[in-house]
Amino acid sequence: MNLKSFLGILLFSSSILTTEAQSPVSVDSFAWLTGVWELMPAEPVPGERVFEEWSLLNDNTLLGKSFSVNQRYTDIPPDTLVSENLVLSLEDNDVYYTPTVYGQNGDEPIPFKMEATAETPGSYTFKNEEHDFPKQIIYRTVGKDSLVVSLSGTTEGTEMEQEFHYKKRETYIGDLKQYFFVMLTKGANREQDAATAAEIQAGHLANIQRLSEAGVLKLAGPFLEDGDWRGVFVFNCVTKEEVEAHLQSDPAVQAGRLSYSILPWATGINVFR
Repeated sequence: MNLKSFLGILLFSSSILTTEAQSPVSVDSFAWLTGVWELMPAEPVPGERVFEEWSLLNDNTLLGKSFSVNQRYTDIPPDTLVSENLVLSLEDNDVYYTPTVYGQNGDEPIPFKMEATAETPGSYTFKNEEHDFPKQIIYRTVGKDSLVVSLSGTTEGTEMEQEFHYKKRETYIGDLKQYFFVMLTKGANREQDAATAAEIQAGHLANIQRLSEAGVLKLAGPFLEDGDWRGVFVFNCVTKEEVEAHLQSDPAVQAGRLSYSILPWATGINVFR
C-alpha cells in the first residue's frame, strides 16, 4: 500500500465524523477535498515532489490519483509518474477508500473501511486487518490545511510505525480547477531551411504526444491563420516552474521557432476528465 494513498480518506473522514448522525452523508458535502495535496517529507529527495489529487465524480464517489514529479535533472524534462488510482466511496453509510497501487497486490484494489475512535478528539482510525502494512492508520488534524498521519502494521513479521505530514496546495477555486494556459507565438529564430524546419516540427509534435500520454498536457492545437499567434497549450501542473520545464523540452522552443507566455487559467472541474 502506497503511503500517500491515505490522504484523501483521512481528510474526508474528518468531515463525516463531525456531521450529525441524523444527517444524510453525501460525498458531495465534502467537495472541499478536491484539489492537490503535497507530501512534506522530513528528508526531501532533491528534485522530487509527491502529490495526491482528488475530484468529485458524483454524490457518492470521489476519484483520486497519487503521482510524483521528478525534476532531479536539469537537462531533461521532468517525469510525472502516476503510482496509483484511488476511489473514495460511500456505501450504506460506510466510507470505503479503495486504492489500486501499480506493482502491488497484483494491481488489485484494496478496500479500507473507516472507523471512528473517540479516545482522542480529532483523531481517527482506519483498518484492514487482512492487509499487512499498514493495518491501521491513525491521523490527527493540524489546523485547516495540514495533517499528520501515523501508520502501523507488519512487514515480513516485523511491527512498523511511520509518520507523514501533508500540506494542501490550492489549485481549485470553488467549482473550477486551475490549469496553466500557454500562448505559443512566433520565436526570434525562424530562418531554418525547409528540411530543418520539418525536423523541428516533427519533434514538436512528438513532444506534444509524449506530454499528452503522461497526462500533463490536456489541450494542444494550432491557430489556422498565419499570424504571430501559433497555438495554445493547456497544462495540468501544480506549479508554473513545472510548465516552464515541460516547454523547454519542446524542440521548437529549443530552436527558437516558438516563444510562449504562461498564465494561470481555470475551467470546470470535469472539463478535462
